[in-house]
Amino acid sequence: MRRRTILSILVAAVALPAQAAPPHYKVTLLAPLAHGQLTQVTGVNSAGQAVGWGNDNLARRAVSWSSDGAVTAISPEYGEARGINDAGAIAGFTITAGVQYATLWSGGTMQQIASPNWETFDAISGNGHAAGGNIVGSDLHAIYYDGTMHDIGAFDGDHAGATGINNSDQVVGSSSRIEFGLTVMHAFYYSNGVMDDMGTLGGPESYAHGINNGGIAVGVAQAADWAGHAFSYDGGVMTDLGGLPGHSASDAVAINDLGQIVGDSEVGGDRRATLWQDGQIYDLNSLLNGSGVGWQLQDALGISSNGAIVGTGTYHGVRSNYLLQPAPAPEPTSWALMVVGFGAVGAALRNRRRLVVAA
Repeated sequence: MRRRTILSILVAAVALPAQAAPPHYKVTLLAPLAHGQLTQVTGVNSAGQAVGWGNDNLARRAVSWSSDGAVTAISPEYGEARGINDAGAIAGFTITAGVQYATLWSGGTMQQIASPNWETFDAISGNGHAAGGNIVGSDLHAIYYDGTMHDIGAFDGDHAGATGINNSDQVVGSSSRIEFGLTVMHAFYYSNGVMDDMGTLGGPESYAHGINNGGIAVGVAQAADWAGHAFSYDGGVMTDLGGLPGHSASDAVAINDLGQIVGDSEVGGDRRATLWQDGQIYDLNSLLNGSGVGWQLQDALGISSNGAIVGTGTYHGVRSNYLLQPAPAPEPTSWALMVVGFGAVGAALRNRRRLVVAA
């Protein structure tokens, strides 16, 4: 009888539901294109391939990085890569003979999209469609491309640009509006031919940065005190995401299909790379394994479908670009449960001994 009681205590303890553990990451330095020259990462895919741009001694070039941090220039002349999907297709822009072209890279081939207007791509979807902006006369319009260039236009101002697109050709970005005689920027949500104003969190302006395949958009919006607050936008509702404890401002830059959101929080005048996941907010610096020695992650600029993250920070005091890839983490919850179980067994045995002695 007592043996069954002890066994049942152990089984019950081990069967207690485990608390969801935060992710942990290995950090990799993304090499600059040229020593001492500015380099900027902009996006990442699930294979850990990253893209961006880098300066060399001649020009700014579009670049890509392998998952080990090695860098390669992918534009022969001036260019920037702004996004990459899981198939390895890349979107951005290049300049040839003084003309700027929205540009796609795929399978080692660079395609400049012919147009009478200066254009750029800022995002690419999983199915290879791209979004960005073009110059029409003196105005800048938001665009998306699915083999044909579509001009989304702008609100009642003269300036708009698209910064995110999903597999359903839902596009987000920002557009100028005229309010009380002043020009302000508002986040827009374009779907099925309709361009909707996402509004703000009580302040004058908002900017949308990204959207996932569930149609959830993220960005930054000013509150009544004009401070920027990270937001998510779903079903026509803008939600303030908050930030790290003590933050004065925050910004949500990218979201994946798992609902993981990355960006930054400003705390005491310092920016800290931030992850929003399952209703929790994490400082990415606190989630690094032993590879994080010397790093201070300041912002997160992209996240892949499987949770790889890119951004900028400092490495031993030098501005640097980084790649985070999910890494195995200790399982303290499991060990804690075992300790609880063994503790319960020990308590039962001690009680048994007391009963025997008393007898």
